[in-house]
Amino acid sequence: MNLALLLLASGATASTGEGLKLVVQVVDDADHPVSTATVRIDDEGLRHRVNHRTGRWKGHGVYPQNQEPAAFETGQVVTLTAAAPGHLPRTVKYRVRHARNVVKIPLQALGTPTQAADQPEIDVATLLAVSRANCDSPDQAPALFAPAVHRPIQLDPETIGRLGDLEDADPHLTAGFSELLLAQGPGQFDAALQWADIARAEAHTVEGGDYVGLVNDLYRVRAIAYHVRWQQWELTWLDEPSRKNKEQVDHYRELAANIASSWVAWADAAGASTELPTALCMAASDRPLECSP
Repeated sequence: MNLALLLLASGATASTGEGLKLVVQVVDDADHPVSTATVRIDDEGLRHRVNHRTGRWKGHGVYPQNQEPAAFETGQVVTLTAAAPGHLPRTVKYRVRHARNVVKIPLQALGTPTQAADQPEIDVATLLAVSRANCDSPDQAPALFAPAVHRPIQLDPETIGRLGDLEDADPHLTAGFSELLLAQGPGQFDAALQWADIARAEAHTVEGGDYVGLVNDLYRVRAIAYHVRWQQWELTWLDEPSRKNKEQVDHYRELAANIASSWVAWADAAGASTELPTALCMAASDRPLECSP
């Protein structure tokens, strides 16, 4: 996932007292509207839902947290984050023109609809592959649909025996096992998070660059797991808008935002890629300023 920069040429740069209309359309890989998408502008704490038929949202200004609303002006550069359940979030920048401000943001799907349920089957392996492609050199980046376990492990009897020895757990092995479980999909998330916690508890036995890389991998497991779980509850709430489901949405969104924000800070300090953690954080957080490296 690349952070797109759409700085389109503007006309005059004089500001206007009237808010210029900005239209954002969120589409999928096939250029179809994404009916469940939300759009966030700059450091707003709001996520604006798009029209479910057109995938569009339109506005005339930005409503920053703890500040007065501000109308869009010619020449202004705005940061737009689009997100939707079952899709990889995307952030773009756009320079407001004096007229015809229409921004189309395509989102990459994480999976395809299944016949068993009217919701995407999240392909976590794809998300792992995309995140690897962002932080590795091009010649090392995995194919998008290839298995994407950074610490590949062979589940032979010896390895299974080592995994069973939790008193002397190998953090590299348990981290790899957590990623392997994560790649199996949401049904294995609880187990993946448990093994990530085991690896994190033994991370102090690793030093130097290995420690930095290990912790970054464990942040990846936790951030992806909670982000996808939040997306799943968003879909459930859209289908069944009950108070209980909304509470689950808010609970997992806050978890996803906090973990992604911590990952941004760690990755930035470690010199690792911050693109994926920033996008995940911007999609979920009510405090987007905490998502900046």
